[in-house]
Amino acid sequence: MYRYLHVTIIFFVFLFLEDRCDLEDYTAKFDDGIKTLYNNGFSIKFDNSEVYDSRSIDFYDGSSHIIYLKEGKYFTCDGRNSFSVKVGDQEIYSGHIEDSRTTVIRDGPVIRTADMRANNIIPIGLNDTFLSVDWPYSNGSDPRNSKKVIDALKSEGLYREGISARIIDIKKTYNNGISLNIRITNNDSEEIYYLDPDRLGNRRYHYFTDGLTLTDPKLNNYLNNAQYEVPAQSPLWRDEWMSLLEVGESKTINIVYPDFDELPVGSYYATFTFPGSGPPEDSGDIWYKNGRIWLGDLQVSKIVHID
Repeated sequence: MYRYLHVTIIFFVFLFLEDRCDLEDYTAKFDDGIKTLYNNGFSIKFDNSEVYDSRSIDFYDGSSHIIYLKEGKYFTCDGRNSFSVKVGDQEIYSGHIEDSRTTVIRDGPVIRTADMRANNIIPIGLNDTFLSVDWPYSNGSDPRNSKKVIDALKSEGLYREGISARIIDIKKTYNNGISLNIRITNNDSEEIYYLDPDRLGNRRYHYFTDGLTLTDPKLNNYLNNAQYEVPAQSPLWRDEWMSLLEVGESKTINIVYPDFDELPVGSYYATFTFPGSGPPEDSGDIWYKNGRIWLGDLQVSKIVHID
């Protein structure tokens, strides 16, 4: 009897050791996988050594270049002067923190303190002078659109497409009038609310955007001369100014400028900044009903011919 008991004990010890070896092997592979993930993943590091990566990031909106943080994770600009966006250990681009009181505008990627009233997002902006002003104007130098950054975000399941916008056409109407048609599309996985110029009215809408500008081959700018109205309440946007863009849905927006600068016949480089709702007043202003409020500024452009 004792001999059988001894054999049984040895058998169970063997099974225990085998299972333990399997567990250790699995744990080692899991740890290696986690290390590989973080070593090749997206991160933004600040000069105070604080790092935000997939452990603290919920998702990244590629259309607005805003990092949305997970619940319980927060960010402020306090005590920070610069940042570096990395894929693994490789720095893709760097930027600076811009105080709202500054009188000096530096080129390049930027996080503006004026945009930081909500502490659950990190909006990465870009000062316009950083981009080429050659004819035709080119957005190709925007480092935020780095393929390495986008691929890293996608591999971690952190990338959202957000919305896209494009100019369909620009036509003369009467006298100096110009009609602009823009097509917007929700490429995201959730519903998005956007500022609707039909709901806002032209004057209030142009508080949020400078509107359409046309540039000729000699880099002369022709302006829309739209008057704007400052919203009287806080937050700056109101529910009735928003329209819903469902997943995969596209809409055409028409904006008429009745007093555009006089345009000679010829080709022009057209630029328009499709506006978000502006910096949210607090963390609760990011979501609305069953969707997300789009917060970015999306510049669209097209070469057009005016007869």
